[in-house]
Amino acid sequence: MRANRRAATLKRMRNALTLSLLLTGPAFAGELDVLAGRVVAPIHSEACILAVVAGHMKATLTDAVARPTVRYASKTALSDYHADIENEYGPGSSAPYNVVTNMFLPKRNVIYMSDKAEHYRPGRYIDDSVAHEFAHYLQFFYQGEKDNPSPDYDMLETGAIKVQEWFRETYMAAGRSPCAAP
Repeated sequence: MRANRRAATLKRMRNALTLSLLLTGPAFAGELDVLAGRVVAPIHSEACILAVVAGHMKATLTDAVARPTVRYASKTALSDYHADIENEYGPGSSAPYNVVTNMFLPKRNVIYMSDKAEHYRPGRYIDDSVAHEFAHYLQFFYQGEKDNPSPDYDMLETGAIKVQEWFRETYMAAGRSPCAAP
């Protein structure tokens, strides 16, 4: 009897969460995909995200520096991902990765992105994760890390996290487009 009540309560809570997500409007539409376990894509174009992140990081994009290629997990063979990691960091370095994770590989100038909706819990978006990886690209090619023989990876990660949080709060959570004219 107690188990039945608990199951019924959990079902009501799940239904209430789904309804609340439906009622909160388009800013949270992507969160319904999390519940469905699908693949998601950024709402905004990669070019738009890169441009606004570059502006935030005070980097002026030039045609002399190639833009990174963004590869999404749903369209990437795990073997290709492993080959790129091993090309970047050496033999055996891909062993811990049994799925495609979010990662920027500077030597290859490639960004890998997980696009499984379940990786983006409510309040998190693939767009802000793309912004995070673009921050690493900008750190490397526009802020001198390419020439740094021993980068402080903790500092770089902290900086990228700050950019991701800024992008999420400024655009995604606020339901604003980074591509819109001011």
